[in-house]
Amino acid sequence: MHVITDPSQLSPAQQELIKAAAHNRGKMQICNRSNTHGRAICTQSTTFSDADNREVAQRYLRALRDLERTLLMRQAQARETYELTNFGWQISRKLVTSAPTAGS
Repeated sequence: MHVITDPSQLSPAQQELIKAAAHNRGKMQICNRSNTHGRAICTQSTTFSDADNREVAQRYLRALRDLERTLLMRQAQARETYELTNFGWQISRKLVTSAPTAGS
């Protein structure tokens, strides 16, 4: 078990998932919808999949498992639902504060 404290240690997919979860009250779920063509990670506003490339959804599913392993996300009580941990929320705040501003 390894806890990450610096967002730069995360892959771009992991960073995207943390940001998406933070914008969705800390939660996301694995969904299986007709438009995802199989399992994919979803929030209310974002689906991490590509109808033409199944590898996209697989990349994000692997990223979610990595975030769970590094204690940034955990499985919630609802089936196939995940939530940010306290460490995950800390990273999400660092991601927001380290985001480039317009014009930089």
